Amino acid sequence: MAQLLKSKNQNEPVGGSKPRLNDDDAALTALGKLADELEMVEELNVEPYVPYGVDKAKRLGLKVHEAPQPPPEYGAAVVAKLSAHTRKPVRLP
Repeated sequence: MAQLLKSKNQNEPVGGSKPRLNDDDAALTALGKLADELEMVEELNVEPYVPYGVDKAKRLGLKVHEAPQPPPEYGAAVVAKLSAHTRKPVRLP
């Protein structure tokens, strides 16, 4: 899931995650702490991970982390974990 920090002025991706790469408790704790420290952040949006672009990245010789499409309940689980680490609202659009 890619996490987006929605600020008062814009909706810009601050960081992203990929299943089993950086969606563990340490990464979610750090993201929640960052969101709490940034006054301009109003909420965190957890976007579905989609493996689009993997084939193109391989053709371009870029380093690729392949992760299978997670099951539908994965998003809700990430929202629950991230919500435990921040005072900001966490949503699954």
